Amino acid sequence: MCGFAGYIDFSENNVPEATLLQRMCQAIGHRGYDGYAEKIEGCYGVGFRRLAIVDLQQGMQPFSIDNNRIILVCNGEIYNSHALKNKLKYKEIAYQSRTDTEVLLHLYIEYGLAFVEQLEGQFSIAIFDRDNKKVHLIRDPFGVCPLHYTQVNNTLIFGSEIKALLEHPLVGRKINLAGLDQILTLPGLVSPMTAFENIQSIPAGQCITFSATGNNSVAYWDLNYPNKEDLSFVRTESECLEGILEYLTKSIEYRMQSDIPVGIYLSGGLDSSLIAALMQKNSAIDLPAFSIGFTNQKHDESVAQKQVAAHLKLSLQSRQVNEQDIVDGIQRSLLFSECPVKESYNTCSWLLSQLAHQEGVQVILSGEGADELFGGYLGYRFDAIASQRVSLDPLEEALEEEAREAMWGDSDCFYEKNYALHRELKQSLYSANINLDFERFDCSQSVLIDPRKIHKRNSLHQRSYLDFKLRLVDHLVSDHGDRMGMANTVEVRYPFLDKKLVEFSTKIPSKLLLKNNTEKYLLKQVANTYLPTEIIQRQKFGFRAPGSAELLQQNTQWIEDYLSYNYVEKLAYLMPIPLSILKNAIDSLIFA
Repeated sequence: MCGFAGYIDFSENNVPEATLLQRMCQAIGHRGYDGYAEKIEGCYGVGFRRLAIVDLQQGMQPFSIDNNRIILVCNGEIYNSHALKNKLKYKEIAYQSRTDTEVLLHLYIEYGLAFVEQLEGQFSIAIFDRDNKKVHLIRDPFGVCPLHYTQVNNTLIFGSEIKALLEHPLVGRKINLAGLDQILTLPGLVSPMTAFENIQSIPAGQCITFSATGNNSVAYWDLNYPNKEDLSFVRTESECLEGILEYLTKSIEYRMQSDIPVGIYLSGGLDSSLIAALMQKNSAIDLPAFSIGFTNQKHDESVAQKQVAAHLKLSLQSRQVNEQDIVDGIQRSLLFSECPVKESYNTCSWLLSQLAHQEGVQVILSGEGADELFGGYLGYRFDAIASQRVSLDPLEEALEEEAREAMWGDSDCFYEKNYALHRELKQSLYSANINLDFERFDCSQSVLIDPRKIHKRNSLHQRSYLDFKLRLVDHLVSDHGDRMGMANTVEVRYPFLDKKLVEFSTKIPSKLLLKNNTEKYLLKQVANTYLPTEIIQRQKFGFRAPGSAELLQQNTQWIEDYLSYNYVEKLAYLMPIPLSILKNAIDSLIFA
């Protein structure tokens, strides 16, 4: 992956400054140390930071054609670029490089924006079309590669990270209360929302076209489960197993394409272990694997990680992390997260990518996506037995149905919590002044997904879609994965997030996903050929790290300063609580 940033004045009054483009891209210099380049055409300018993975010598962007008539930059990888290049053979194009990005330029010329529907990969793309005076910003179907923008007067400003936008003098810095409320309500932010007011994120699977006359957004891909009354998708178990193995194997082959070393993040769980097994099967060299262990045993998975590495003969590098390591890394990881976080996961991900970078591995495969698509979370079993609902009195039930209708377009769709009760909890956390404006930014009163995608779907597919949109996209693979990987110039790739594999998974009967009430039943059957039974059958152990309770026990001065009554009161977002009360409450939970 790489990084880019640019801007255009649609009023055509201001020519971009090369020094400003350089500053914007320097702010995201961690995304690529292998070179910088820029192009300015009229009132459009874009800069690019490169992480060289394919065609190390000739792949510098931006790419352009016909005297800058079209300028294109891409952050990410297009795994089927060779097949797409073959489709254009009759054009007899004189390519300047072996890169996938240059192929995109000619695909756009041939097919227009419809070219994006042919892509298999993880990417964010910016295209300047001079003839039509338009800028197209495009993000991959799974939201792996971030892409942000803001519009101030007639100027569009965009970049791979918010830090780049903040370098532009027209962009202000102000907390977005709607974004803060999403973080307190959901697993994380949901595009187009960000933590900064007036700065948006391109949603996964969307293309937004900007011009002097306005914007046009097109969703070119979305997860789509069949209607629960549609039986045409029913497959046998053997067909499902064959399809999963076929598509996952091909996905891994795609994602091992690189001119530099490729490794694996090994958690010790089923998903990353299965990927490692299939990688090792097709690799002629020892596969480098990286893991995080914890000195705190309740978080540690080192035993399982070492067992998998020994079984697959992986070259495992592991780092033991303690509470002080987390404290030391929080501020740094927040800088790259560009939003508030509710757990220390990001710090551990940063340490993991640092370990890979130190070992000279800058392309990594990881197991995210399997839980959301193959029934891996505990909530899927809860849905199956309908045991997760708390009995409410009639008034609370009415308020809860109202919240579900507002958020999902379905008053019967339960996801994670009772949002009406949670709304009261949030209001107790916000300061008095913020609560005066609560109704305006309360995310439990707004539509967060396309309601048509969960209408008339069974409960497992509803939860899968919501997990996909609210947890996986943006939060796990972009905020946790891309941001923390690229902070150390490491590109993370996700074999389970392959369009063909994902589309195949949506046609698997839900009864097979949780057969015998077993989470990820089908993946476990696939893994039987490759992994020890102990790894396949071990209880799910989500990647966790020392949290607030453990960190407060470290008595770190800067943390206590930020949590102090005076500082919280000065910020005026949350209700201040004396630190002594907060620590006593946490101690009582730990030592009860």
